[in-house]
Amino acid sequence: DLSQGNIFTITLNASGVSFTFTNPPPAGTACYIAVLITQGSGGSKSYGSFTNSRWTDSATPTLTTTAGKTDMLSFMTVDGGSNYYGSFSGANFG
Repeated sequence: DLSQGNIFTITLNASGVSFTFTNPPPAGTACYIAVLITQGSGGSKSYGSFTNSRWTDSATPTLTTTAGKTDMLSFMTVDGGSNYYGSFSGANFG
């Protein structure tokens, strides 16, 4: 829920989880979002998708698979959430 903030931390405990941003600001207002994803116990989890996301070079990022390690994804929307422009900002923190 983007009305609650724009930095989110997630621990993946299962693969295939999909994410949806809700309550974006209106079109014409820029919104930056950071999502930090940490691998849960056992690692090797993948996410399903981020709704309305468009990735750098049309390439969906592959997450670090080591348990306890964190990756950062960044998004921006300027059109009220019709599109979230995403990039892989950092990998293997921790």
